[in-house]
Amino acid sequence: MISKKLLNEVLNIKVINFEKDLEGEFNPCLQIEYNNGCMLLLNLYELAYLCKKWALKKGFNILTNLNAYYIKTNESFDLKFDFKIEKLKDNYYIYASGNYNTENEAIFKACEWLIKNKY
Repeated sequence: MISKKLLNEVLNIKVINFEKDLEGEFNPCLQIEYNNGCMLLLNLYELAYLCKKWALKKGFNILTNLNAYYIKTNESFDLKFDFKIEKLKDNYYIYASGNYNTENEAIFKACEWLIKNKY
């Protein structure tokens, strides 16, 4: 769901280790160890917001729901078979369907796609 590489990019830190905080069922968090043993407790909703903000700074707008994610950009892409692309006016929409448990999960998946395919 979330990789170290994504956390490194979005948070601009060197992540050593991370795990989901199981105590916070109603307030899900990641416990992140970074740099020289510093610890950070980060709410997943805040992380999803930071991911969307990171993507926007890179020129991509992420739109999500529980069944798909869309990445809006003005760039053209060569896409693999599991993705679709549509051009509307001057923008391209990269579309990938899926069955996500939360909208945050779809956001993380879209950002992971950006890291894998663009960075």
